[in-house]
Amino acid sequence: MDKNIPDKITNYNVYASGTRLIGMGEEMPIPELSSKTSTLTGAGILGDIETATLGQFDSMELEVPFRMPMDDFFSIFKPDEPVDLTVRGAIQAMRGDGSLKQVGARMVVRGGLKGAAFGKFKIGEAAESSVKVEVYYFLLEIDGKKKLELDKLNSVFVVDGKDILEKVRSLC
Repeated sequence: MDKNIPDKITNYNVYASGTRLIGMGEEMPIPELSSKTSTLTGAGILGDIETATLGQFDSMELEVPFRMPMDDFFSIFKPDEPVDLTVRGAIQAMRGDGSLKQVGARMVVRGGLKGAAFGKFKIGEAAESSVKVEVYYFLLEIDGKKKLELDKLNSVFVVDGKDILEKVRSLC
């Protein structure tokens, strides 16, 4: 059996609408998912239970880091256009025999401009700028397999190949 132990990100690049961005920060965060919840309580229930509403998520934000507010920063700083980012990377894994394997990873994020931090002026240092994106669409693929797809505007929520909202859409 070929058991792969995930180790680290070997390298990655970020693309905006297909164009490679230069001058990115040292790391790219991955958006966090947080389900909308409500409290279930009542007779026969011992206390409160927070239950998730299937397919409903809180606001998702991605802060895209840049070393300086230069051309690539402004290529996604467009209040009237959607932001379209793709991150492509290599994940290093170790096989059961100790040999190394590289596995592809791809993250796609689409959304709207939410804000920006232009950073600071300090001699000999990067400005540490960033653009904030409100995420409407999020896709995560590992080794060519779709692991997560969330499209808030088109009622799509797929986890590990399973369409979680298929039944909900058929009932509505």
